[in-house]
Amino acid sequence: MKKRLSVLFGTTAVLSIGALCLPQIVTGAVLTQVEVTQPAYEDYYEKVSATGKIEEIGQSKLSAQLPLVPKEVYVNLGDSIQNGDVIAEIDFEKTKQAILSMLSLYDAVPEELSSVLETVKLDQETLAAMIPSQIVADYSGVISTLNLTKGAVVSPTETVATIADLSSLRAALKVPEEYAAKLKTGQEVTLKISALDQKKYHGTIEKISPAAQETLVGTSKQTVVNVYVKIEDQDADLKAGYSAVGTIRLSETEPLMTIPYSAIDQQDSGSEFVYLYQNGQAKMRVIATGEELADSVEVVGGLDPDEWVIEDISKVSGNGEFVSLSESKND
Repeated sequence: MKKRLSVLFGTTAVLSIGALCLPQIVTGAVLTQVEVTQPAYEDYYEKVSATGKIEEIGQSKLSAQLPLVPKEVYVNLGDSIQNGDVIAEIDFEKTKQAILSMLSLYDAVPEELSSVLETVKLDQETLAAMIPSQIVADYSGVISTLNLTKGAVVSPTETVATIADLSSLRAALKVPEEYAAKLKTGQEVTLKISALDQKKYHGTIEKISPAAQETLVGTSKQTVVNVYVKIEDQDADLKAGYSAVGTIRLSETEPLMTIPYSAIDQQDSGSEFVYLYQNGQAKMRVIATGEELADSVEVVGGLDPDEWVIEDISKVSGNGEFVSLSESKND
């Protein structure tokens, strides 16, 4: 009887081991080789990208309050000038005729000029006092826009010239309104300039517009907040008018526990899951994810730092599948 019992116990043990490996024994299938990894910690900070332009920090716009006709124009676009330099001489007689022509169409005069022209209409002798003999620069810098041509009438309220200080530039960026509450002066900004083959510049936010505005992005309107960035490493390559893409750092750096995207899949219910490597088997584990990084995703729940995750989830056909570690992981 004892021998028979021993035989029975031995048979039962063999059957148990055989059942554990039954799929492989019956089918003769080779175990799928997998690679495994443990969660990694990556430095992360919240950021937002915004498009914009490089512009002058300081500038002056000269405008005409009356129709003016230049007799001589002494500057060209791009010229450097000093405060007090004469930009143009005004032709008094032609300017007078331009004003009188406007008076003949008084009803069509813009409302903002009506009070001025009413005085002129009543007493044309005041024209001599009202018409300037010259247009003079009130700022030192470079002529960045110019709307003066010898003998051509300059319309009232029109900007005749813009004088810009190009020695000090800044970036004006348009940030989507959903990030407005997170913007602060002093935040770090990295700028990429497309005209300079994506050359990088660095700066900080020095001013945030107090009001949002609508702007056209592609074919749709978007509400944005204007942000002005002081550029810390400006050089001779950087020019006003260049397009810029800025990345604004919105938070301090913090470590995130992450796993590669290739290790994650999603159930029909929407839950995300991974397969853990446990005792030669792939075991499903539902996880919760957070921030999405370039090559990995943050895990905020369902996984411990010391657990082994199968890197390529597509290699596993189902929960409980027997797998083997690839040789590279066994070495």
